[in-house]
Amino acid sequence: AAQALRAAIETAGLAPRIRLTGALGRAALDALYLDADLFCLPSRYEGYGMVIVEAMMRGLPVVACDAGAVPEAAGGAARLVPPGDPEAMAGALAAVLDDAEEADRMAAASRAHALSLPGWEDAARIVAGLLAGLRAESPRDMRERSA
Repeated sequence: AAQALRAAIETAGLAPRIRLTGALGRAALDALYLDADLFCLPSRYEGYGMVIVEAMMRGLPVVACDAGAVPEAAGGAARLVPPGDPEAMAGALAAVLDDAEEADRMAAASRAHALSLPGWEDAARIVAGLLAGLRAESPRDMRERSA
């Protein structure tokens, strides 16, 4: 699959503009985010969308497919397009890249949304509360609740 992708990039004449990095360490990933003008996720399905939130936390405008958990993760701060619609994706990318004010507005919305989400400490507190509630229930209560 990776070889086919490389061949498609080469055939389309996009090799000078696309870099396939593979796995990256934190410093290399941070450097790429810092150098980015926007974050694009053309995925047809995302189960959670953590990568969207990661890009938003860095204040990047986000263009992504309206699929899976992306709309919920993006919280209205991203430009979403139908999956499998390259014209819509190209139009959305151009709209952000060609309009600095729109890019700035989206970047600010991205960062604000990411900061509004629960952090790891919040998640740990929620899970701990749920576990404590389960521990307080008797086995009979759990059976009745699940029936």
